[in-house]
Amino acid sequence: MTYNDKRKARYRAIRNAYGDPALADKYKSRSDTEIYNDLGIRVPKKMPQLKPMPSEALRKKQARRLERYQYGRSLGLSVKEAKQLYDYKAERIKSTQRYRETLTKPNYTSAVERKRRYMFWRNWAIDKTLPPALHRLARSINRREEHKDKTPLGAKADFGYALVYYMYVEGLTEAEARKRIAPDDFDDTAIRYLTISRIRA
Repeated sequence: MTYNDKRKARYRAIRNAYGDPALADKYKSRSDTEIYNDLGIRVPKKMPQLKPMPSEALRKKQARRLERYQYGRSLGLSVKEAKQLYDYKAERIKSTQRYRETLTKPNYTSAVERKRRYMFWRNWAIDKTLPPALHRLARSINRREEHKDKTPLGAKADFGYALVYYMYVEGLTEAEARKRIAPDDFDDTAIRYLTISRIRA
């Protein structure tokens, strides 16, 4: 593509994604990398077709999605993680913010910080707003595990979430947390305790 064709392709890609001509005009001369980081859009190598302008209701929805994406990026989320905030409710976005804030605390393993993280975890469990990063970590752990009969754990098995609890709330490494608990021999909804420590209800 020529320089002008590239600008046109950027304009069309952005307007198609967010229905905002002013935003597209603002970014059409920026680099593809900047557009990807700021807006979460990959500019195609071929000239995209320009879609008709969306309805007012859809434009408002697209604007909210962009706002949530940019908010996630401001929290330090990756492009992929920030895109997951597109359709989240305010409570889930707030849990992500709190999760990121606790990770940057200087006294991460202090009793006060552990208590604070425990209360966050408790509220997330009650409201069903566990941050996406913790969901992904728990499920990735479960996918690596097997029961005694060699059947794999389900992605939502309790073991992964219990392990992540210890890692997040207590500040343990995964190896340290694994010294406390193990998967149940057969049941996804149970875990085996290897020490007398218990997860608080």
